[in-house]
Amino acid sequence: MNITVAQIKRLHALLNELNLINNKQEMILAASGGRTSSSKGLTEQEAQFLIESLQAEKDNTVGRMRKKIIHLLCLLGYVMDDGQPNMRRIQHFVQHRTGQNNPKKNLLHKLTVKEAIKVLNQVTVFYNKELKRQANATKRTNQVSRDDDK
Repeated sequence: MNITVAQIKRLHALLNELNLINNKQEMILAASGGRTSSSKGLTEQEAQFLIESLQAEKDNTVGRMRKKIIHLLCLLGYVMDDGQPNMRRIQHFVQHRTGQNNPKKNLLHKLTVKEAIKVLNQVTVFYNKELKRQANATKRTNQVSRDDDK
C-alpha cells in the first residue's frame, strides 16, 4: 500500500522541524532500499518506519535540550529547599520570560525542536551573564578587601 496523505504531511513536518529537509531524498532512498527518492513513492510501511525514526530523533534531541534548560536554571537557583528542580518556577520562566523564542508560551515539555533550541540559547546567555556578574562582584569584593588592608 502507498504512503498516505497524513504520512506525507507528518514526514515533511518532521523533516522541517529537525532541519533535515535538504537531506530528504537521501533519507527516502535509504528508507526505500534505493527504490525511490520521492516521498510519494514510499510504501506505507517504509513511511511509518521513517516517521518513527524521525520522531525518535526529535524526542531525543528535544529531551536533551530540555534537560540542559532545567540544569542551567537549577544552577541559577530555580530549585526547591531540598535541591530538586522547582518545576513550577522553571515552567513559568519558559512560558513567560522567553518572549519571541516561545511565542505560543508552550510549557517546557511541549516545545518544538526550533523553540527548544531558541529557549536553550536564551537560557545559556542568561546563565553566562549571571556568571560574569558574579565574577565581577567577586573582583569588586576582592578589590575592596585589598584597599582595606592598606
